[in-house]
Amino acid sequence: MSIPAIPAPSMLVLSCICSQSFFEGPSDHLQKLQNLFEKEFGQIWYQSPCLDFNRTTYYEPEMGKGLKRYFFGFETLVARNRLAGIKLRTNELEREFLAEDQKRQVNLDPGLLSMENLILATGKNFTHRVYLHSGIFAEVTMIYQKENFQTLPWTYPDYSSEPILGILHKLRLQLKAQLQKGK
Repeated sequence: MSIPAIPAPSMLVLSCICSQSFFEGPSDHLQKLQNLFEKEFGQIWYQSPCLDFNRTTYYEPEMGKGLKRYFFGFETLVARNRLAGIKLRTNELEREFLAEDQKRQVNLDPGLLSMENLILATGKNFTHRVYLHSGIFAEVTMIYQKENFQTLPWTYPDYSSEPILGILHKLRLQLKAQLQKGK
């Protein structure tokens, strides 16, 4: 018989894909978004350099060409059962930054990084996704085995790129330090 136990908290990781128009205009939308992230999710521990988002054209019809991506890692660890609520809130934040034509300028994908895997939240069902609640599903996107992140058949191609793997390793080391400090 298994004995239910609450798992260790995870690091909230947020992927932010932005349109070129997001950076144009009278104000710094990215800074406003970062301020909202900190208000909603706590202190940002890590922000990646700006990465080109060019492995797929999936978002181009809505957001245009020349998309950029940032990853954020948050200092405050979160309970794993919060993932659906966080995704619902990031959906609201996306709507707050709609362009005048009501198209998205930013796509926010939250995930939870644990010592054993990376789980992303989505509103899209598929065979390998588990329903959480309120229209939100969870996907184990990568697993950590043999001292490395391992992709799965459905892992987004860019997650296996060297820049993103380097970011995930850096975040995982910080998570490990935080969990050891908390014991």
